Order: sequence, then structure tokens, then C-alpha cells
Amino acid sequence: MADDANKRILDRDKAANFGTTISESLDSLRDFVDYGTHLILRCYYTSEKSLKDVVALFSLFKNALSMADAIEVMMRQGVIRPTQLQLRSLFEVSVTLQWVLQESGDERAKAYHVANLRKRRLDYRRDIPGTVENKAFKDLWNAAGERTPSPAREKEIRAQITSLNKELSEPSWYDLNEKFEDFYKKKKYEQDWYKILGVNSFREIAKDVGRTAEYRIIYISGSEVMHGSTYSGQLAFDDSKKIIYPMRSPEEIGFPLRLAMALTLKMVRSTLEYYRPAEVENLKRKYREDWASPLRRIPDIRVEEFTVSLE
Repeated sequence: MADDANKRILDRDKAANFGTTISESLDSLRDFVDYGTHLILRCYYTSEKSLKDVVALFSLFKNALSMADAIEVMMRQGVIRPTQLQLRSLFEVSVTLQWVLQESGDERAKAYHVANLRKRRLDYRRDIPGTVENKAFKDLWNAAGERTPSPAREKEIRAQITSLNKELSEPSWYDLNEKFEDFYKKKKYEQDWYKILGVNSFREIAKDVGRTAEYRIIYISGSEVMHGSTYSGQLAFDDSKKIIYPMRSPEEIGFPLRLAMALTLKMVRSTLEYYRPAEVENLKRKYREDWASPLRRIPDIRVEEFTVSLE
């Protein structure tokens, strides 16, 4: 029989109970996500239905919206600090969306599309025994218990690779694909899609759309959580003792919840301004009447930490 979690470190039931105390505030974020799901199709139906619109709405906008949805689900279970990873993703994707919807968006969408075709091809190559890509991940595949594909499956994979090669050789994508290919031959890994366009970092994209300050706060703090490079939220030192914080600590919920709503609102508003500007005023009204008040009433929550002697 599996051991239960140490309740002092991980008490799932207690954390979930805390989630019920903030359900009204979380309902605002969930309702806003629901609003966004309808917006995707409304915007597309009134767009030019170009590749840029497909990338912007069905990949970037929907991706960012799924991060907001994940934040709401996690917070209901008292999982707060790890949502910084979703917040970073929500921020990064929403910034990229703004950048793609700028005047040079068509070329940016093409680079994004070609990069994704190449990633799909790379994934298929990793599944075929004997390829360079497969050998590079052999130890990982063995550790994960991945099996060699059956002959029928390998045939399907090779057919997919042939199809992708054909698509990448089409005139619409050929020049961009050659730029990616030149880099891959030299470095043996795929280049970030935006670097093909002369952009050196995501920070430059954030600067281009006027969101450098958010980058410093959200992107960098999210990186600290992702890479485990900070004590914050995990432990603290006090004289001869170290204070251990629970894995699920809902008392930290106020700022990330309001930030999730603010980032989602900014993304929705900028998308409406591009595709359906007449609806912006209605969005402002709905925010004031339906969503803003519960976010201002997030209750204070205190979670008992415990201490461990260093001796």
C-alpha cells in the first residue's frame, strides 16, 4: 500500500477546502475564460482567414487562454506558487500574439508556421530507430519505456515525414525553410522561430509591444520558479531554525489571481481592438459589472508553516 503524503508538507484536502473560500473570485476568472472561447470563433469569422489569423487565434490566443484555464483549476486545489509557470506562459504567448498582429504579422506568421512544420518533422524522426534524432534521445526513450514502433506505424511515420518535406519545399515556405535548415546544419538543433526574422530574444519582442516592465516581473520571476533558483515559497531561515512552507499555500493567491485576470484581459482587449473594435466598450462594461468586484474581495488566508531545527 502506498504511503499517504506527509500532511505538514502536502495536505490536499485542506488546500482544496481553502479553495472554496475564494470560489467567487475564481468564478470570475473562469467566466472570463468562457467569454474568450466564444471570442476565438467570432474574431475568425470576421477576419480575412489568412495564415496570420489562424496562427493568432487558433494557436496563440487559444494557447494563452488554456493557461488562464489551468490557473483557475490549479488555484481551486490550493496550488498557487506553481501557477507562476502558467502565468509566465500566459504572458509570453499573449505578448507574441500582439507581435504577430502588428503590421509585419504576415511574415511572422509564416516563420511561426514553418518552424512548427519542422518541429513536427523532428518529432517524427525521433520515433524512427537508427536516425540521428532517435539516437540522441535513446537513453530517454529507454528510461520512459518507449517501445520501437511497429513496422506499420513506422511506415505511417515515414509517410508523414515525406508529406512534411513536400510541404516545406513549396514556394511559400521554401526560402524560410532554407534559413532554418542552414542553422540546423551548423548547430544541430532548431532555431527559435523569431530569430529567423532578426530578433535576438523574447525580451526584444516584449520591448517592441511596450511590455518590458511586465517582462521583468513576470518572465524573470517565472523563470526562478521553473529553474528552482529561489528559496521563496519553499523555506526561510530564522536563527537556528528553518521554516518550511507547505507545498500548497493558498495564502499567496491574491496577486497571481489578479495578475492572471489582468493578463487575460489585456490579451482579450488587444485582440478585440484588432478584429472587432466595436466590442471593446462592451468588454469594459462586462468587466466592471461581472468580473472586477469579486477580484477585489479576495479574502486573506493564513497557512500554518512548521519549523525544523538545524541541529
